[in-house]
Amino acid sequence: MTESSTNEQTGAGEGAGQPEFEKKLGLRPIEYRSGEQHPEQRPCPSWCGLAHDPARHGIDPRHPLSALHTPTWDLEVALSAYRGTLCAEGVLAASVEVSLEQVGQRAPRIRLIRYLNKESTVILTLGLTDAEELALALTYQVQLAEGRLL
Repeated sequence: MTESSTNEQTGAGEGAGQPEFEKKLGLRPIEYRSGEQHPEQRPCPSWCGLAHDPARHGIDPRHPLSALHTPTWDLEVALSAYRGTLCAEGVLAASVEVSLEQVGQRAPRIRLIRYLNKESTVILTLGLTDAEELALALTYQVQLAEGRLL
């Protein structure tokens, strides 16, 4: 049997009809466009800012088949030990952004991103247990320094 007769029998072949045949087989498309239905069809976590409209998730080239879940806003903490930066509106304090994210159905992560002189650097990416323990250690150190643990 020749390749062309095999392709005719299976419906496979190059050119026109290939995406329809792949769809018929149940294969996911390989190209996704912004504004179209996101390929991730599983429900969002309850804290996701797009839980009400999961089709609006952007397509992240690092993980094109998984939705990137983030809350509506991140928390920013001013860093008083660092110099600020002059900007058109006045002075911009150095800060750390505390960001929650989850890629698809993977475990959620908390990222700490430092903003200094208008540049950002990811400092840490933590699992939930790591973040809880870091928060506990920071709280302990603050309470110790303030004399509340004696």
